[in-house]
Amino acid sequence: MPPASEPAAEVIPLAFGAVLLANGLGVLVLSVLLRSRRHPAVPAFGAGLCIYGLRVLADLASFRSATPVPAIVWDHTWPICLYFQPVVSFLFVEHYWGAGLYSGFRRIWQLHLAFAVVAAGVDVATGTPASALTIHLLLVIVWMLVLLLHIVIGRMRTSPEDHAFLASTLLLVATIVHDALVHLEAFRWNVSLQPLGALIWIGCLGYGLVRRTMNNELRLAALDAELQVARQVKRIQQSLLPRAFLRLPEGACAVRDIPAEAVGGDLYDFLPVDHQRFGVMVAGVGGHGVPATLVSSMVKTGAASQVHLADRPAEVLAGMNRYLYGQLDESYVTAIYAYVDMAARRVSLANAGHVPPLLLSRDHRKAEEVGSRGPWLGLLPGEEYATTELSLEPGDRLVLYSTGVVEAASPDGKLFSPLRLRRLLLDEGSFSAEVWADRVLARLTAWIGKGDLRLDDDLTLVVLDIPD
Repeated sequence: MPPASEPAAEVIPLAFGAVLLANGLGVLVLSVLLRSRRHPAVPAFGAGLCIYGLRVLADLASFRSATPVPAIVWDHTWPICLYFQPVVSFLFVEHYWGAGLYSGFRRIWQLHLAFAVVAAGVDVATGTPASALTIHLLLVIVWMLVLLLHIVIGRMRTSPEDHAFLASTLLLVATIVHDALVHLEAFRWNVSLQPLGALIWIGCLGYGLVRRTMNNELRLAALDAELQVARQVKRIQQSLLPRAFLRLPEGACAVRDIPAEAVGGDLYDFLPVDHQRFGVMVAGVGGHGVPATLVSSMVKTGAASQVHLADRPAEVLAGMNRYLYGQLDESYVTAIYAYVDMAARRVSLANAGHVPPLLLSRDHRKAEEVGSRGPWLGLLPGEEYATTELSLEPGDRLVLYSTGVVEAASPDGKLFSPLRLRRLLLDEGSFSAEVWADRVLARLTAWIGKGDLRLDDDLTLVVLDIPD
């Protein structure tokens, strides 16, 4: 045990240790009340303060004499606290700044926990307090050098408000290494600087936590404002979707529309002529989120303005192109528009840079892309588009979709691709339009491997069956 100090000289260390212990207990209680299991840095910080405070107090003669605890208990207490101090310290560092390079911080506290348990057990079993102190100090020097390396090479997951905290951490590392070398008699003097370094570190940590809390509140306020905008835009997006399906035979049409974010840029619409003839459009806007949805509203308006040309797909797209020209800034729009005549079993379609639709034959032996691509909408005012005429048979299926279907990525980066969608249409096209649309979503969910359908791009799928 280190030599006890004179009572008068223990006033400052006694107050320092008591403040550390009291604050540590307060932080632990607060972490329990706030249920900080998701934020282990808070209880780790509280435990670190308690251990440090108890270690300081256990080494003071005035504190020992004021308690009924036998001296041998205090003789073992301060080195055991010393052994476990790096464990909670690096547990805090891991959850505050990240696990480090190659999970270095996590490995440090795990290794030192094993050492601390063994060292404490040996101390108690042999009745020799601090028997592993030299090994502990050498390990601490190594751990401090690892922490210093992380700070120097910038591998800490820091925030702008952590600059003062990082500087104080460097100071604390220096004082810890200094005191370890003093205990190892590497220096001739016997001065402890770690309490000063710890005091500065705790003060800077408090400052950093306050700054981080304030910044988080500002971010939450900004996020709340964005959510308010998103809700308003969501209402706009809902208004863009058709309010009711056409009066088609039951099961002849299925639609799936899933945005990558709360709001998205994909759009589908129907332009009805009568109960047997209608136009159907699927459009995609570059990007997603609020900006893409706002552009979608312009696309919806542009399509609605062409309803008098519903039976002429090329002219519908040409009119939309003129309407959108000069309004898209850095965005872009692709669209596929098909005019369907159920009675005549004919489809006319035009394509403005969109993924081509798929046509499945009634015998399910052939699924092919149909139509040719024209230029994107809104880039140049005088673009022209070609119309493709198709004669259909009862039982044929036409599938219009957006890039979100075929560009869904697996965990290793492979895209679902038009080829896989075509194969899925051939293999499972005998299912009804509704069931097949659900099977596409299920296959995409399995493909991206996230447990649910979280996409990187908006998804729209329209399935039309030609009735008998």
